[in-house]
Amino acid sequence: MLFLSLVLAHFIADFYLQTDDMVIEKQKNLKKHVVHHLLLTAIVLAGDWIFQFNFENPLKNLLIPLIFIVITHLLIDFIKIKLLYHTKMNNEENMKRLGFFVID
Repeated sequence: MLFLSLVLAHFIADFYLQTDDMVIEKQKNLKKHVVHHLLLTAIVLAGDWIFQFNFENPLKNLLIPLIFIVITHLLIDFIKIKLLYHTKMNNEENMKRLGFFVID
């Protein structure tokens, strides 16, 4: 259930809460993007920590997963931005963009 909640939060963050300007800015400055995802991921993990773990062991059940998810998301986005920048694409190759999105 937590995995599905995190995936749903990621979709919400990317499609409903992320503006076109944020997407463009992400390529220049990942810091704002990471904060954006950090907040949404923290909300989902805090809800899980409260309802699933009854406030037990915040380091193991909240902070470590949050740090792990944010760092891996940062690395994935950094690699994705670099690959998109170095990959020449035209309109027929939009499937490559879809592939990068699915990996994200």
